[in-house]
Amino acid sequence: MRTIAYIDGFNLYHRKLKGRRWARWVNVFSLVESCISSNNIISHVNYYTARVSGQFDQKSPRNQKVYLNALNTIPNLFVHFGKFQISDRWIHIVPPLQVKPEPKPPLNAPDVEVVKAYKIEEKGSDVNLASHLLRDGYLDNFEVAVVVSADADLVEPIRIVVEELGKVVVLVSPRDNVPRDLERACSSVKRITNSRLRKSLLPEKLEGEDGVLIVRPDSWCEEELLL
Repeated sequence: MRTIAYIDGFNLYHRKLKGRRWARWVNVFSLVESCISSNNIISHVNYYTARVSGQFDQKSPRNQKVYLNALNTIPNLFVHFGKFQISDRWIHIVPPLQVKPEPKPPLNAPDVEVVKAYKIEEKGSDVNLASHLLRDGYLDNFEVAVVVSADADLVEPIRIVVEELGKVVVLVSPRDNVPRDLERACSSVKRITNSRLRKSLLPEKLEGEDGVLIVRPDSWCEEELLL
């Protein structure tokens, strides 16, 4: 069955990979294959992300670039970029004010109603994913779509593809508790387990374009695999 995969990179990262450094070196093409039947022939995989900022971690942009270079070695995998946005704004707090670490709450905690905080957003990827999913569905580019995300904003485009176009949409969820409306909209749901991640890692070293060696970042070590 003709299959296209659509991967929300930031949703996958924050819901499953962030706390597992070893898993950040995942071959997303292999991960998708591990979640579907051998009858599915994947024509290509769309990976949606944005170039991260080094404002809070100077290594992040470099590590991401290494990973994207590694993904570029995978045939029929296409990366689509949104925008990474950091802004500061006043937000309401939930009283009483909680801080980490928690030595003692600030003396003025009961009187504080708003605080200024950084808001980190990734713009465009969910819209791009939904748009491409609908476009490919209407153009009959697939019989099965695999969506890797747990974003409930995708309920309506998935519903349209399933109910109005008669296609199959397999949701591969990075979280165990899938939003109920999202689960109902899909044809079936698979979950990303640690076992699937371990079996889908890229080689530690790869040969990139022009023979350039691509090496997994040291901080993404495999020692956690033993835990």
